[in-house]
Amino acid sequence: LYKWSKHIYDNCDSFIVSSPSFKEYLESVIKIKNPESVTYIPQISILPQIDNFEIEEFKKHKFNIVYCGNIGKLQLIDLYIKTIKEFESDIDVSLTIIGMGSESKNIVELIKENNLENKVYFLGPKKANIALNYYKNCSCLIAGLKEGGYVGKTIPNKINQYMYFGKPIIGVFKGDARNILEQSKGSLLADETVESIKNAIIQMYNLSEDERPEKTLFIITTDGMENASHKYSSREVKKMIERQKEKYGWEFLFIGANIDAVETAARYGIDRDRAVNYNADGKGT
Repeated sequence: LYKWSKHIYDNCDSFIVSSPSFKEYLESVIKIKNPESVTYIPQISILPQIDNFEIEEFKKHKFNIVYCGNIGKLQLIDLYIKTIKEFESDIDVSLTIIGMGSESKNIVELIKENNLENKVYFLGPKKANIALNYYKNCSCLIAGLKEGGYVGKTIPNKINQYMYFGKPIIGVFKGDARNILEQSKGSLLADETVESIKNAIIQMYNLSEDERPEKTLFIITTDGMENASHKYSSREVKKMIERQKEKYGWEFLFIGANIDAVETAARYGIDRDRAVNYNADGKGT
């Protein structure tokens, strides 16, 4: 697999990566010939219309945590379940798990073994329009990656989806994902232990609704017209940005190359002091 991957990479002129750490991987492991050809562009979340409905599990508890994504060994889901077991009756907290993967069967068994069926709800895979209703109505979201290797340093796409809803996040990350969450100021970060995750949940639980971190930082990075939308006009995009700023307090940053970033950002309702130009070369990026 390595030889096959390297052959493909060696014949590429340029690379776009969704996490800065992928650049380190391409340089150190794949040993690409031209490291300056790697450009980091943040992932975006294009979400469907949400199905709004009352969530029965949420009616039973005061504080509802949601995890949605891959159910694998790297995602630390067993650790979240073990943490929920630590809570006594005075802390009314639940965990809802949405997704599928290689560890699904083990997760179901772990819930049963610990008699947590009334606190931990494994729903399996759900369509996006249904799963997103859980994001919208939960108390907070949780995600993490097992430390070690290059994957453990990257930014899971679920983090971008989580941040879209402006909900507080408990993050168990090192590397790029941790950096993003620290910059957003909308999360509590924990280490890869039951005690640390438990403390983060207690801290979040004891905050009032107004005190819980809910800041969303939306970063737009573009190098010109190849990213122009054929679906939305600049006026429609501006209207959507202004709505998120006014209604939810989102902050937008605009980073542009080969264009006047300040002027372009203004067309979309982004303030001048939130726009900056960058050079589209290895050093500038």
